[in-house]
Amino acid sequence: MHSAPGNDPNTVWWNQITGPVVMKNAIVTSLIEGKSIFLQIAPDVPWWGEIRKQTEQLLLDKEQDLQIQYCVPSDNETDPGRVLLKFSPDADDNYRETSSVSLANYIEKERVLEGQIVWITCSNWHKTLKWLNFCKQYNPKSIDRGLLVIEYLSDCDAEDGERNAGTDSSNNRNRRDVSLPRHMTEIDSGNFITEYDRLLFCSLLVSRLSLSSRWKKYVATLASILYGSNLEHVAEFIYDTDFHSDNLYKIAKDLNASRVIWRAQLQVVFPQIEEEQIGFIEKYHDPIKQALAKEPIIRFGNIVREPEDVDLAVLVLLCTKTNSDVSRNRLLHIPSRVDSERIHFLHRIRNEIAHMRYCTPQDLDILFEIVS
Repeated sequence: MHSAPGNDPNTVWWNQITGPVVMKNAIVTSLIEGKSIFLQIAPDVPWWGEIRKQTEQLLLDKEQDLQIQYCVPSDNETDPGRVLLKFSPDADDNYRETSSVSLANYIEKERVLEGQIVWITCSNWHKTLKWLNFCKQYNPKSIDRGLLVIEYLSDCDAEDGERNAGTDSSNNRNRRDVSLPRHMTEIDSGNFITEYDRLLFCSLLVSRLSLSSRWKKYVATLASILYGSNLEHVAEFIYDTDFHSDNLYKIAKDLNASRVIWRAQLQVVFPQIEEEQIGFIEKYHDPIKQALAKEPIIRFGNIVREPEDVDLAVLVLLCTKTNSDVSRNRLLHIPSRVDSERIHFLHRIRNEIAHMRYCTPQDLDILFEIVS
C-alpha cells in the first residue's frame, strides 16, 4: 500500500477516529481499574490485530512491569484454569486436582498470573462461555495480579452454532443472556464504532489524495459502493488505485463492477451537471427566452416556452438549430467559446450516464477541473 509515512490506514483508524480511540482507551481504563474484560468484536472492525499492540503499548506506558500474554486455546484445551496454569509451570506442578480449592481460586490466591495480563482469543461462543464462567470465580482485583481479556469475534461461530444445533444448548445461547460479574467489564465494539466513524475514516484518507474536491468526492463514493463497510479494502483501493488511468475501468470490467462505477458517477457527476446547467440557464436567460420565441421547440410532446424548462438537450438544440427565415442564423448564440464547448460536453456525458454508460477518466478530468 502506497500511503505516506505516518498515514498508514490502521494508524489513522486507531488513533484519529473517535469511536476506535474511545474503545481503545476504555480497554486500558478498565484494566488499570483492576477489571478483567469481555471484549466483543464485530466482524467489520478493521485491523483488529493492531488494537492489541496499541493497547499493550498504552498499558506499558502506565505499568512498565506488566507482561501481556496472548493465547488462542486449541479445541483440546477446554479447561480455562489449566490453560492459565501454563503461564506459570511451578503452579501447574503444585496444584492438585483433589484440592477443595477451585482452579480459579487457586490461581487468584497464589497470584499465579502476577504481573501478567492474559489476552484470550476465543474461536467460538462455546469456548467463550467457558471462559466467562471461569471469570465469575476469578477476581484478582488488581492489574498486577493477573487480569484477563476474553476476546470474541461476534460472528466467528455462526456456522459452528448451526452445526451444533440441538446438541448443546449453550452453543446457541444468545450472548446477551450472559450476566457478567461486577468485577468484569463488557466492551462491545458496536457500542463504540459507528457509521459516522467509517465515513470520517474514508474522508480522512481521501482528503490526503492530490485530487480536486470533486474527484475526492467521487473516489469516496466509488470506494463506499464497491466495498461497503470493509474498510481494509476501502483503504487499499483509495491508496493503490490510479484514478486517472483507464486501468481502473479494465479492473472494473474484470470484476463485473462496471455498474458500480456507473452508480458512483450517477451520484457525483449528475448533480454537478445539473448545477452547471442551471448556471448556464441563469447566465443566458434573456437570449434563451428570445430564442424560444423564434421557433417552437418540442420536448416530450410539449412546447418549451420558458428558460426554466430548458435542459441541456434543448440548450444544445437552440445552439445548433437555425432560424427558418432567410438569415439562417442560429436560434441561440453563445458568445463565449468556452461556455459553448462546455455546454456540448456536459450534454454528451449526461447522455452517457443516462444510458448507463460511465464516463472515462479523461472526461472526469475535464468535468472536475472546472469546479475544484
